[in-house]
Amino acid sequence: MARSILSTPSGASVLVFGDGSGDATNEWVADWARDHLAADATVTYNAWDRISGRYTAPIRYGTTGRSITVWNASVRSPDMALEPARVAKAWQATDLVMLSYGHRRTPSTITVQMDAILAAIRAKNPTVPIVVMLQNPDRADTATMQQETTQKIQAWAASHAFATVDIYSAFMADPTPRDTLVLSDGSPSLQGSHLWAKALAEALQVAA
Repeated sequence: MARSILSTPSGASVLVFGDGSGDATNEWVADWARDHLAADATVTYNAWDRISGRYTAPIRYGTTGRSITVWNASVRSPDMALEPARVAKAWQATDLVMLSYGHRRTPSTITVQMDAILAAIRAKNPTVPIVVMLQNPDRADTATMQQETTQKIQAWAASHAFATVDIYSAFMADPTPRDTLVLSDGSPSLQGSHLWAKALAEALQVAA
């Protein structure tokens, strides 16, 4: 469904809520918008500024094809108790929502936190399609907890019949040393962000 939405000739928009793995202009959301979506579309990229509580001036990628608007409401180290309110504040009318959470979260609480975020989304739009990222693995010192959290998010997405993009497995399958792909805080490095964006683009190519 995500592929068909983003391929609509008349254009589409996608709204991303997530953590610090994708908030910067050199991380996966902007990378995906610039290097993949803009290959055959004109993309308007808008990033959320948590200080001002609004989106920054848009950046345009690409000059041809249909129009795609990307609203990136990811922030570094989000306070999960406050995320539902931030979802409401950052909300934009959109054709597709992507959720990307998990780093530095515990398996015992992540499901309840995702439920609260989902409730905030559904209060804005009861039917908008949602795609869930299964985030990249951490470095060795926190890899076990990250894997458990990722499994919880995968089960949560399945319980709601949400499509997932398995970034975790893409990182595990890549021969590049883990510490080259992942920073100490669990966020992808520049190379890891390229891998994430590429894995997402490939997943959408084979999606129904």
